Amino acid sequence: MLELIPDGVYRRYAAALVLTGMRAGEATAMRVRDADLHRGILHVSRSFSPGQHGELIEQSPKSHKEREVPLTKQLRPFAIEAAKGKEPDDLLWCGPNGGRLTARNFRRAVEWEKIQTALRRPDLRVHDLRHTFATILFDGGAAAPDVQAVLGHSSLQVTERYSRAREGVARRAGSVIDGLFDPEPDSAEPKNRNKKKNKQDKQKPAAAKQQQEPARTKQNRTDAFSDPFGTNSGLPAKTCG
Repeated sequence: MLELIPDGVYRRYAAALVLTGMRAGEATAMRVRDADLHRGILHVSRSFSPGQHGELIEQSPKSHKEREVPLTKQLRPFAIEAAKGKEPDDLLWCGPNGGRLTARNFRRAVEWEKIQTALRRPDLRVHDLRHTFATILFDGGAAAPDVQAVLGHSSLQVTERYSRAREGVARRAGSVIDGLFDPEPDSAEPKNRNKKKNKQDKQKPAAAKQQQEPARTKQNRTDAFSDPFGTNSGLPAKTCG
């Protein structure tokens, strides 16, 4: 999606939304001093919200709690460029003339309808970029409490709504595994024949089975259980640092 937005302040703003999960008002209110390049974090402590007469009011985030969001290596170049020539208290993600960005003037500037058409998502909202970030975290294996903390949700139940969208992945993965272990139709033996063979195997004395195995195979099997990491294989053993 970022490729659909011309390089400049609006692409940087979109990158901040999709790569941090911040609300639009939180990104708008962020100051240069809120970017900690050394630690790789952005400090979210305020938000801009529209007042009764359309004016922007600076207040605490929606959850009324300050939090930190990741300043990833993908976002870092955008943050460095956005901070160039600015003072610590200047807005980090601002408009072309240093003014405050809102979801409304952002949509107008980037011609949001064209982006919706290009992505075949006529229902796409700016706020959905936050949802995208949450889904990426869950796909990467992040725990729900960690996702909650980064997004600033007031309850875990709200966060888990994004994880439910991935339930189909588990079912599809299970189908793949089942397919790997199902016998091929051409090589499958008749059911009765399999039962007869299994019955015969059970009737064989254990000692007879051991005699049928080559001595080398038996020794390898013993070594596999007694030395699972191959420390006696003659190769240097791996160590954990």
